[in-house]
Amino acid sequence: MDITTLRQHWKLSSKIRLEAFRNEKDKLFSRLYPALKRPDAFSLIFIDFESLYPNANKFKTEWDKNENKFSKIK
Repeated sequence: MDITTLRQHWKLSSKIRLEAFRNEKDKLFSRLYPALKRPDAFSLIFIDFESLYPNANKFKTEWDKNENKFSKIK
């Protein structure tokens, strides 16, 4: 499966997969999801991260805007 199609399916199933992950005792999900063994699997993990933490990107944006203010604090 090409990565674009895989990402679409991964995003659609993210909520179900993350719920299963919370309840799973064996945290080695690469056994259940062979796609996690692909070299581009980081993009799949990022999709799940965004699903778990939808405001994470906002944090980075705010950090970048205020970075100079933070560096002045000593």
